[in-house]
Amino acid sequence: MGILLNVIILSLALIVVLYTFLVKYTDTKYLFLIFKNNFRINVFVLIIIIFFYVFSFLCGGFLNHLIIQLEEHTARTNIGHIQIYQKGYLDSSRNESMKYLIEKPLEIITLLNENDDLNGLISNIAEQLVFSGSIHNEEKNTSTYFRAIAIEPFESIKFGAYDLTISGSDLSKVNHQEITLDSKLASSVGLSYSSKAELRIIDSLGRETKTNTRVRGIFQAGAKSSDFGILKIPIETARKILKTSSASTVSLFLNDAKKTEQTLAIINSLIEQHHFELEVLPWYELSDHVSETIKFFSVIFLFIKVLTLIISFSLIGLILMINTESRHNDINVLASIGANQFYLARMVIFEGIFLALIISFLSFIINYSIYYLININGLSIPSEKTGGNSYQAYIVWDKWSDLVLILVIFPIISTIAALIYPVYKMLCVRVNFR
Repeated sequence: MGILLNVIILSLALIVVLYTFLVKYTDTKYLFLIFKNNFRINVFVLIIIIFFYVFSFLCGGFLNHLIIQLEEHTARTNIGHIQIYQKGYLDSSRNESMKYLIEKPLEIITLLNENDDLNGLISNIAEQLVFSGSIHNEEKNTSTYFRAIAIEPFESIKFGAYDLTISGSDLSKVNHQEITLDSKLASSVGLSYSSKAELRIIDSLGRETKTNTRVRGIFQAGAKSSDFGILKIPIETARKILKTSSASTVSLFLNDAKKTEQTLAIINSLIEQHHFELEVLPWYELSDHVSETIKFFSVIFLFIKVLTLIISFSLIGLILMINTESRHNDINVLASIGANQFYLARMVIFEGIFLALIISFLSFIINYSIYYLININGLSIPSEKTGGNSYQAYIVWDKWSDLVLILVIFPIISTIAALIYPVYKMLCVRVNFR
């Protein structure tokens, strides 16, 4: 609907301009003369307007890129794009979370893989078992609490892609007794690569279980998810320790994050059909920080768009008023050759729409040039941690409708609003036929 409205507005503007150029060619020449008489001020004001449209385009593009990066960062820090839980799991405390596990996770995974509507939407599916316990360094006699994520080693590579390995390697598909620790947890108990450690965990039967293990790798966590630190362990090993075959969550990684809502609707429909006691959450609802950050970016961009509209409206109105004031000496001349108030109003309307199309065209050319140049290698953003250029920013506009709205429809809308007073003034002018 929005795209259709944009096309209609643009088409009407083009029809008005083409009609005046082809049918009313004399009027067109006259308007160019009026514009030329106030050339410096008109060009100066047009440059200011175009600058704000370029600014709006760049800010919107960079904010879109930040949101996409935030989305990928969240999905690749052991969350995925969608997570399926047993009802009550999210509301339970840490000590009671083991009571709300998905009892038959493989049945859920099979159902998702065999559904035709989900074919092509899902990239990876992984079971995860989340639990807590304490880790003990026997050599230094130190211990601390941890939050563990149990996952298949192969799936850990994709779901934990933003957990940067700084020592050793990721979980092994062969040595299932080895674990990986985040750097915060490792430093708190003095563990390093290949160090021996003892895990103390309360199993599903309520008994304390001690397990000897070895540190396979140390990683820097991509996101803070625990006050104590994160430990990763192969899910089969964790199930043996906890004496359970259940899972805390079934996590989904999608081929296209834009289709999150579509996938959610299909999964919720399946859950309802099979009467599962499950709940499904997308990535942006799993982190309050992410949700608030995206809302903050959206508010910033909305403010920029409103500011651009107001400035465009004000400055286009200024150009039209300057050119209208300069016409008073010509009104009687035009009246003597048959002009009336409606003719003068039509001239002002054409001038405004023509200015809007000039602004749209120049803004599009300038913005596309900047877009092309920046996106060749990206724009280097200095990192506070390293002091170097560690982040590449790009201009991203994945929806052409939003781009057309800002660069084409906004100038036309602001022009229509700015035309109200000059047109009214032309309609009320007294034409002297003497």
